[in-house]
Amino acid sequence: MRTANHPRRVSDHQHHIVMVVTVLFALAFSAAALSSWWVAASALTTSLNTRLKDTATAKAVAVDRYLERLRAVVRSYVRVMERTIPATEVVTADMLGSFRDEAGVDALYFGGSDGLFVGDLGWTPAPDYDPRTRPWYRAAMTQLESTAYSGVYLDLISGGQAVSFSSLVHNPDGSERGVLSVDIYLSTLTDEVRRYAYDSSGYVFLLDQEGTILVHPSQDIVGRNLWNATENANIADEVMFGDGTIIEYGDERGTFAVAAKLPTSGWVLGMVLERREAYSKLYDLAWTHGLILILSLVAVLVASRILARRLSDFATVLEAILDERNAQLRAKMEEIERISVTDSLTGIANRRALDAALSAEVLRARRAGTSLAALMLDIDHFKDINDLHGHVTGDKALVTLTRLASQTVRDTDRVGRWGGEEFVVLCPETGAEGASILAEKLRTRIAKGSAESGLPMTCSVGWAVLAKDDTPTRLISRADSGMYLAKRRGRNRVETMEDIDPAPGLGNQTDGDAGIAPAVPKPGQ
Repeated sequence: MRTANHPRRVSDHQHHIVMVVTVLFALAFSAAALSSWWVAASALTTSLNTRLKDTATAKAVAVDRYLERLRAVVRSYVRVMERTIPATEVVTADMLGSFRDEAGVDALYFGGSDGLFVGDLGWTPAPDYDPRTRPWYRAAMTQLESTAYSGVYLDLISGGQAVSFSSLVHNPDGSERGVLSVDIYLSTLTDEVRRYAYDSSGYVFLLDQEGTILVHPSQDIVGRNLWNATENANIADEVMFGDGTIIEYGDERGTFAVAAKLPTSGWVLGMVLERREAYSKLYDLAWTHGLILILSLVAVLVASRILARRLSDFATVLEAILDERNAQLRAKMEEIERISVTDSLTGIANRRALDAALSAEVLRARRAGTSLAALMLDIDHFKDINDLHGHVTGDKALVTLTRLASQTVRDTDRVGRWGGEEFVVLCPETGAEGASILAEKLRTRIAKGSAESGLPMTCSVGWAVLAKDDTPTRLISRADSGMYLAKRRGRNRVETMEDIDPAPGLGNQTDGDAGIAPAVPKPGQ
């Protein structure tokens, strides 16, 4: 036993020195490891937050395209009604039914300025029902310059909540004829929006520009205003005005939201996620890093290599998952874009695509100093085909004309459906003679080819060539006028409003010999 005066040796403190050094080493390494983990976690969190924001924005754009397609449906059919249904002709349920089937919407109906209601779903309104008192009608009357949004209301046909896009229909003299409206049931809107849910634990919600809740898993708050449905006004403000920010709910589950505005409508699409689910890979990293920390006290080098490998694997897996989801989203967006510019019946360009192509071709012709021709085709007596043989046969006639016209024109020409039974052909680098020849060629091919297919029909064709001061609208208008001149002169012929002689060898045949000889076109032409 050592005496009190016996000096202590280093060996006496070896155990303590080892413990102290071990503890100091462990603390130093832990601090370094925790610091490195914090840096990595921060970078991953920032990257994930950025991707979440980008994903929310992309989903908002996809939903916005869906809504814009519905607005385009209303605008298109308003133009069809104003151009093809005379003021003396009553709007019928069959007309609206064909519109609805073609557009693929929940409900399409018309309310007249005289209080007449026309729908295609077999619903009979009460004797005192007046469409002019309904939200969709009032919205169109107060938002005269645009496709009106009604807000949420109780749909009397389905008994559920719905919103509408509606627009005023005018008579040829400019007077108000009524309102055409498209219904979107909130159940349909919910199904559409849920397709963009981020993961299994989260959900997606949709608000209109006033903050009214349109889509939410809690049905008891659907239709209510966000500020009234939540006790935290700051969260409501962040959702409506944040546009891409991460919004913390502050609850025990660590719930947060990412919201993005729909660019056209100003509505807000939000994704609500649980942090543990959204950042599950990040939590896995924390546990893995802790294990590496313990093992690193024995083998720092091995632990470092394991950490580097895990970080690399984690980043690769995370990027692969997000890239796959973004690729799927891009594919869906491209499909939505294709549908928005394609006529669903014939598969060719629709009115929206033709408007864009016409503007582009006019600009190109001006820059290059080349000619441009536009042809307007309209099936003669198309209403008789529908009335005598049914709308299925009428659809076959439209498809047959599309096929024959596409086979006849050049590869550089663009065939599209203008609306109803009207078709437009854009012919770059084509002058008056070429347009006249092609118009007669189309008329002959359609008459002969349709007869051979067992569905005989003829068409009236008008054409026009781009003039010096022409706008796209003027060019199409003159071609349209030529087509109506062909109607007035007996149909099954080619006419133009251009001040030129027709190309030699072209005989504008009438269909008078076939028993179709009214000088003025009837409704349905």
